[in-house]
Amino acid sequence: MLLLSLFFSALISASIFPFASEVVFIAALDDELSPVVVLIVATSGNTLGAMLTWLLAGLARDGKLGFKLKPSSPRASEFYNRFGKWTLLLSWLPIIGDAFPGLAGWFKLSFWQTISLVAVAKLGRYLALMAVYFAW
Repeated sequence: MLLLSLFFSALISASIFPFASEVVFIAALDDELSPVVVLIVATSGNTLGAMLTWLLAGLARDGKLGFKLKPSSPRASEFYNRFGKWTLLLSWLPIIGDAFPGLAGWFKLSFWQTISLVAVAKLGRYLALMAVYFAW
């Protein structure tokens, strides 16, 4: 049950809703669950939450959510597709990090590029938290 709670807390915390999965992550480590399993579950949930943001932003851009937003200029899209994907490595940051997958969805960055960069960022976040936990 704790792993399920961890998955959903990580998923929600990577969405537009404010939530902190770190508390549940630490609780799972305190519960003496396998650190590798805890890491995989948290990273998977957090990555999936970011990809949900990516998907919703792409749908909003195309007007498939019941409203149509003004598309960005071709020049902005070209710039983002060339350089902006690297902002996904900052998607682990609190508050502002959740916007980067949304921008990737808005600018139609491919699913595979987005999920790869987001997963690396999210894994790094939980690895750092785990290192602090075990060093403490």
